[in-house]
Amino acid sequence: MRLGGYSIKSVLGVVALIIGVIWTWEQTRTINQPDGQLAPKMPIQSPMKTSDPKIIRKGDWSIMPLQNYSIRARVLSRKRYRNDGSSDISPIDFALGWGPMSDNVNLDGISIKQRHRWFFIGDVRSDQIADMHFAANTHIIPADEDIRRSVLAVREGHVIEAEGYLVECIQGNNPPWRSSLSRTDTGDGACEVFYVNSIKLFDGDDLGSDKEPEVEQPAPNIVSRRQLPSMEESQPVVEVPTNEVVEEIPIEDRLKISAINRRGAIINGDFCRIGRPVSSVDGVYLAAIEGETVQFETEDGETFSIEFEIDL
Repeated sequence: MRLGGYSIKSVLGVVALIIGVIWTWEQTRTINQPDGQLAPKMPIQSPMKTSDPKIIRKGDWSIMPLQNYSIRARVLSRKRYRNDGSSDISPIDFALGWGPMSDNVNLDGISIKQRHRWFFIGDVRSDQIADMHFAANTHIIPADEDIRRSVLAVREGHVIEAEGYLVECIQGNNPPWRSSLSRTDTGDGACEVFYVNSIKLFDGDDLGSDKEPEVEQPAPNIVSRRQLPSMEESQPVVEVPTNEVVEEIPIEDRLKISAINRRGAIINGDFCRIGRPVSSVDGVYLAAIEGETVQFETEDGETFSIEFEIDL
């Protein structure tokens, strides 16, 4: 059978193509939002509670919560990942903005792109530079299949409210994938790795009373992780009377090991490779790892070992 010279099969194929294009556009179109700061408050990060999980298993991944985390933010961009080394637990990244970076006025004219688990902001005016620190690239790890469906439904422009943990993830002998615990750092390691337990989506039609009152936020003081405060900014020096004996903390007690693999270990929150100095304790090197025994050596040539144990 033919319609106007075209076969039914051809007509149905065109209809299916049109429906597919419309569906794809609907799923990926940007959400238009009203002016104003839609998420004026900073994300909230707080210490873990004793009732919180110590370790979460997902396939061959071990996920260790570092801090509780909740955020209300505008989705500036989204990037789906399917075939990289962590896409099995983190299928999508969000570039999130809060404070001035959730306001149309500050977003007009700038470009935001994501690739290779990074995000890039371009076309920034000089008066917008301070605002860039109110945005973060966030690797999303859904807690379960329902959360996964919700995060994959998020579109650019949505305002989200999400709660969960900032985490560190380890898979086999690969280097750990650790979340930043600062909102003001930049460069490699500055992204948040966010294990999401709950998420809510808002668009321009349903912000309503959920839109928070706009709050003036000062630009954060950007300090490199390696930069020390000046004498004026540092805490007052407390002198110890010479007649008091100050008990030195043993080196072993100053080394907290949270994970190990064949390349190195996470010591006091930083990854240290075998043969390298421990960044947080002067004069100590990570010498070797044999099984669950972590061996250290001091500058004086003394050696000692610590047995690694996971506190479940």
